Amino acid sequence: LMNCWNFGNMLSLTTELAGDLAWSPQPADLDQALLNLATRHFGRQAAATVVEGWKLLSEAMEDFPGSIPVLYNGPVNRGPVLPFLLDKVNKSFPHSWLPDLDIEGDDLNSWVSPFGPDQVIKSFRSLAERWQKGVDVMRSALDLASGADRAALQKELGVAQFCALQFRCAANITEFYVTRDRYHDTENPNERQASKQKMIALMKDEQQNCQDALTLVEADPRLGFHGEAYTYLVTSDGIRAKLEQLKQAVEALRLSSLSH
Repeated sequence: LMNCWNFGNMLSLTTELAGDLAWSPQPADLDQALLNLATRHFGRQAAATVVEGWKLLSEAMEDFPGSIPVLYNGPVNRGPVLPFLLDKVNKSFPHSWLPDLDIEGDDLNSWVSPFGPDQVIKSFRSLAERWQKGVDVMRSALDLASGADRAALQKELGVAQFCALQFRCAANITEFYVTRDRYHDTENPNERQASKQKMIALMKDEQQNCQDALTLVEADPRLGFHGEAYTYLVTSDGIRAKLEQLKQAVEALRLSSLSH
């Protein structure tokens, strides 16, 4: 339990749960504590389903590739605004907790340690897939809530969905740079063509990812704000800029060959 640092004591459902567990009489068990929490915020009818979704999110986090380099220099926090660069710039990714202005980066070695890029891709893909199952369960609870309870659940669902998009983007951007570097490094025309098509597919998927993120960010001003940087690391303008960059990159890749 993190009771300090920047995030551990920010008021949230988690700190509220900690408060419930800090006083007598204690809930019968953790399941009851979670049910009580969900009931207060989302209503009695929806609570059990919300808790089921929360548990799936918690289990999905087992796949997070946890290391200091991933946490501090990886793409998760800024994913929906990070560009997909066709040409090598050999720059580290921006810090994940600072308001860096230069957000161009393509050097995977600066943050994939100790797992390596292939395992990071596998981990984030699995995490995003498993996490989405929890989001889907939570979404099914919307039909069981009404009024203010339903509005609160819709907000909670938006946060969970935004996390799913960030995890998916982390996988996309890592796989994109692995594929792009393979494209640059091979002379085999078949391998180059396969890499080119894979890059296009990843950028098309990321376009949808960003469109979904834009909808969520515009609906909830909390999203994209980072509590340690004390600013927005993801903004609607930043997402739109990335969408335009992706559009141009896809078109450029389709029409011409990349230089070595």
